[in-house]
Amino acid sequence: MIGKVLAGRYEIQGKLGAGGMAIVYRARCTWLDRTVTVKILRDELVNDEEFVRRFRHEAQAVAQLSHPNIVSVYDVGQDNGIYYIVMEYVDGQNLKELIRQKGKIATLEALDISIQICSALEHAHENNIIHRDIKPHNILITSRGKVKVTDFGIARAITGTTVTHPGKILGSVHYLSPEQARGELVGISSDLYSVGAVLYEMLTGRVPFEGESPISVALKHLQDPIMPPRKVEPAIPEIVEQIVLCALNKEPQQRFRSAREMQEALRAASRGEKLEFFSEIPKESKKASNPGPSIPAGQGEGWEEETRPYDRLETKLEPKRRKPTPLFWVLVIMGALGFFVGMVYLGIKLVAVPEVVVPNVQGKLVEDALKELQNHGVEGVVTSRQFNNEIPKERVISQKPLPEEKVKRGRRIELTVSQGAQLDIVPNVKGRSVAETEVLLGNRGFKVGLIDKAHHPQVAQGLVITQTPAADTQQPVGTAINLDVSLGPEPQSIMMPNLVSSNLEDAKAQITGSGLSLGNVTEEKSDQYYAGQIMRQEPVAQSPILPGSKVNLVVSQGPGPASLTAEVKVTVPKGENQQEVVITVEDLKGKREAYRAMHKPGEKIKVMVRYYSPARIQVLVNGVLFSEKDV
Repeated sequence: MIGKVLAGRYEIQGKLGAGGMAIVYRARCTWLDRTVTVKILRDELVNDEEFVRRFRHEAQAVAQLSHPNIVSVYDVGQDNGIYYIVMEYVDGQNLKELIRQKGKIATLEALDISIQICSALEHAHENNIIHRDIKPHNILITSRGKVKVTDFGIARAITGTTVTHPGKILGSVHYLSPEQARGELVGISSDLYSVGAVLYEMLTGRVPFEGESPISVALKHLQDPIMPPRKVEPAIPEIVEQIVLCALNKEPQQRFRSAREMQEALRAASRGEKLEFFSEIPKESKKASNPGPSIPAGQGEGWEEETRPYDRLETKLEPKRRKPTPLFWVLVIMGALGFFVGMVYLGIKLVAVPEVVVPNVQGKLVEDALKELQNHGVEGVVTSRQFNNEIPKERVISQKPLPEEKVKRGRRIELTVSQGAQLDIVPNVKGRSVAETEVLLGNRGFKVGLIDKAHHPQVAQGLVITQTPAADTQQPVGTAINLDVSLGPEPQSIMMPNLVSSNLEDAKAQITGSGLSLGNVTEEKSDQYYAGQIMRQEPVAQSPILPGSKVNLVVSQGPGPASLTAEVKVTVPKGENQQEVVITVEDLKGKREAYRAMHKPGEKIKVMVRYYSPARIQVLVNGVLFSEKDV
């Protein structure tokens, strides 16, 4: 397959991997000069209508989606029995490879990856698409750390069939939701369960359930409680564990209600905030969160209760009642008074916390901003970093609360800090059409700026002559690239033909034959030109004009000039005994013969010739010009 060109444009360059349905290759699109990923259906499946249908459905499903965290589909087709899908090429590695390299992924990095996965799923779910196979192998991480969700090979429209066929488990068993394992209706919450399993693996370095066979793992998803992540890795924050266990709840209705809700919980956890979501779960829901059989002997001893993070058992001890003694009442009264005095003191202390005005640290270096905030009695915390083409690197983009607001001393001020401009290399678009240029620049995050057009002796019309900034230089993403586009070689001027006195049809033919175009045609009365004759032209005859220029004509409506008579006298020269004498007239009506006869040498001839001024009368003897006169 290496070296083969599909559809006359996709040149296969190397193998990237293989799955159950298809083999994945790196290829080059020769039309747009860009690297792409081509997924080709396995040969043994081409004749299976079900697999071909699912293969086509992948392209149809993903083609509906356009999101920075989803791998884009460019093309789908079939070439001599080879079914293929052309997708965006992602320069990086999949999440499974990253987990194998690191063993475990740091909490903040794992949260950031999960947030991007949820963002992609939120877009897919809004477009009625369920992924159904979320796993680390299908999560690509670019060299810049951006997440790209791929392989919607078993995705189906929510509005269509979403039931797993009996006997078939579509998806990877280690990340499979219980309802998928049972072959039940699959919905949005199934994808969220899989995200929870992926997050579990990132944090702990192991999958939620392991077994000797896919069936045994699927049964554990159905029956066994999950070991809390903190039992595997105690450094995991408790709130992150709550998110994981909520996503991995065996009951779909007890998980997050949407990808957006899970994304918001992940963002809050990354900021170290308390999640109100868990404190608001009704008691009935808590009890239903993890139903299932008891844990088999030898598995999970000592953590059965912690597998239900929201279902703590409430044990009420009822000791034997005894009659209170007077000492008891004295202690109760003293305790109550002490509690009251303490609360009053605490209230005074709280009320007495002074207010301070938040200083404006926007635009300042983060190090200076933190010091200034500390000097004003508040605590600065960097909560996010973003690329920014306007704000230099390590300077504050924004702050919350805003400048000049009054807050209590010690309040936390959240800062967003610039990572500087996100740079990329400007592609070379010289010799490309404007349409190709827009695609090439857009793939790198740039855009077309100003377009100047000029003639060029060697660059064909419509192609780029030069670009600014220059190719192969690093520029901020979003930069407008200005173009000089060729109008082709400078056209050579021609001489304007004389159309006066011609009729309109002959004039039109002459204009077309000279590479010119007919402009405005108007009519005027004339005593000099007959009806239908060209009486004026613009440009005038014998003036230089560029090919393609328009020629305007004025056509006579008549009546034209009156006829005149001229007397032509000829003395036949010496020579042969009989000589042919011909008289011609060339005037507004064209050229015509007025006289023809044979005469002897020395004979004198007088002929009356009618003409329309201006005219030229010529006398020819034996075909040779003898005399001529303009009248």
